[in-house]
Amino acid sequence: MEPVGLTCKQVMNKYGSQYGELMLIHLCLDCGKVSINRIARDDDAELIFGYFQNSLEMQPELSDRLKAQEIFILGKAETEFVIERLFGLGLAPSQCIDRAYRDYW
Repeated sequence: MEPVGLTCKQVMNKYGSQYGELMLIHLCLDCGKVSINRIARDDDAELIFGYFQNSLEMQPELSDRLKAQEIFILGKAETEFVIERLFGLGLAPSQCIDRAYRDYW
C-alpha cells in the first residue's frame, strides 16, 4: 500500500457538514485497491505532510478515480487546515515544512 494523499472524515452536526479527522488515502500497488486509514497520534507529521504535498500533483486518472468513489482529496486550498491538524494552530515546526507552506501560499 502506498500513501497517495489525504482526505478527512465528513462530520455532520447541527450546523451542517464539517471536516473531521485527517485520513490517509492508500493505493495498493498490486491490485489497485484504495483504502482510507486513520492517522495515528504517533505517526510522523512531516512525512504525512509530504504525502499531502505529493498529492497536489496527483495524476488526473487517479484523482478522477477517487472522486468517482466519493473520496474528497484535500488540495492546495486546504493547506492551512492540514498544517493546523498535523502541527497545531501555529506553523509547522521544521524549516522544511515552513518552506513548503510558503511555496503553496
